[in-house]
Amino acid sequence: MDKIDSYVRHFLILIALILGLSLVSELREIIAYDSSTIGIIFLTIAIICTFASGITLQFHKLNWITISLILILSAIVILFWFKTYTFGLIVSIFLIYNIIVFIVCLLDLIVKQQNGAN
Repeated sequence: MDKIDSYVRHFLILIALILGLSLVSELREIIAYDSSTIGIIFLTIAIICTFASGITLQFHKLNWITISLILILSAIVILFWFKTYTFGLIVSIFLIYNIIVFIVCLLDLIVKQQNGAN
């Protein structure tokens, strides 16, 4: 199980880097749709949360921090989804990433709790 967890975490780290870099490369187009200061701040936070969640996935002890970053990223992505409907692909990729990372961290916490109880 630990080997599978390790493979999943490494895959998600790679996905986080790709998503973060794609957001950085699409920054001009996204800002063109929402050039307000709040939109740019939210986008910057989304990029930071994406990279940070990828980094914290490496450490099993940081599951709560990763879950918090994913919840923040989910809120920002859903906010962008309601504001601009044109980024359906980016939004769906981020939501799928968020769900997978959330499940991995939650399962890891549950397994740790059960192993600690035994």
